[in-house]
Amino acid sequence: MGKKLNEIVMKTYNTNGIQKILIIMLYRIGDVLLTTPVVSEIKRLIPGAIVHFLVEKSFFDIVSLNPQIDEILLLEKKLIPQLNLIFRLRKEKYNFIFDFQSNPRSALLTLLSGAEKTFGYDFNIRRYFYKYAYRPNARPQYAVDFKFNLLRSAGFNPEKHSTFFYFSKDDGLTAEKILNQLNIKEKKFFILSTTSRRKTRRWLPEYFVKLACMVYKDTGIPLLLVAGPGEREYVQRIYDKCKECFRLLPPLTIKQAGALFRSAKMYIGNDNGLKHLSVAVGLPTFTIFGPSQPSYWTPPDAIHRWIRTDVDCIECGRVECDNIKCMKLLAPERVFEELLSFIRELDNITNVVK
Repeated sequence: MGKKLNEIVMKTYNTNGIQKILIIMLYRIGDVLLTTPVVSEIKRLIPGAIVHFLVEKSFFDIVSLNPQIDEILLLEKKLIPQLNLIFRLRKEKYNFIFDFQSNPRSALLTLLSGAEKTFGYDFNIRRYFYKYAYRPNARPQYAVDFKFNLLRSAGFNPEKHSTFFYFSKDDGLTAEKILNQLNIKEKKFFILSTTSRRKTRRWLPEYFVKLACMVYKDTGIPLLLVAGPGEREYVQRIYDKCKECFRLLPPLTIKQAGALFRSAKMYIGNDNGLKHLSVAVGLPTFTIFGPSQPSYWTPPDAIHRWIRTDVDCIECGRVECDNIKCMKLLAPERVFEELLSFIRELDNITNVVK
């Protein structure tokens, strides 16, 4: 165990027999969505492959309707369900397990699975939990490419980067009903996300207010504010500052949000899970970055754009910061100028603005 995959030149799979494969990505909206291309590419490369997906119960809805996943396994917090999961993993006798999470829990589950070939990242002592451990290179790349490299090290040749998110017809009807109640027409609104799980990734609330006022004054297009669990009060305070240019969305499930986002013109906001949801439903995005790396979190496509300021500590990746000057020094006027230019550019690319 623990052999470096970049030192192994071999093809570890064949397309003649049925292959049973487990993908592990336990949590976070964005990270789970960014793993969906792995599923679609395995299905493309190995016709007839059986693909299971292991995810924490809280994030089940991200993949629950994905038709390319044959079965979803859930990791729960209680001990008995976790023990049952280990027995289940051993019973499945997977040909391959790809642990894209590669944290202590997922690495231990992979080790205990007894699978024929297990793959994970070469992170500290966890490298010894896999049959093959891949050491990521430091080259800047999109997150999907980062995941694809683990597949490539096993002999696969993935190509297509598109992420996937599926919702039901009822979710679509709910989204349509909400837009009708707000008197908003399809493709006549922006999604504005002002929050992030990490405080260091939040642009200042007062900057969002100023930006929204400028966008609404110039385009006449309202911005729909979205709030996730525990974010309502924070978003409400922003809404109260400029009710004319905002519409405040009611609480939504992730599937309802996906259905509603697909009807929007563009996502505008912080680097967070809802940005990746927007990408997955085909919505153009304009993302405001602070300490995180834009090239890693942004698809290399013309309909996705990002902005940040230049400070000496940019891309520090910190989750806590007393200053957050990368956000404070990014002026609303500059963001508005770049955003307006992007909106007009999209008119030529996707006919987003008519």
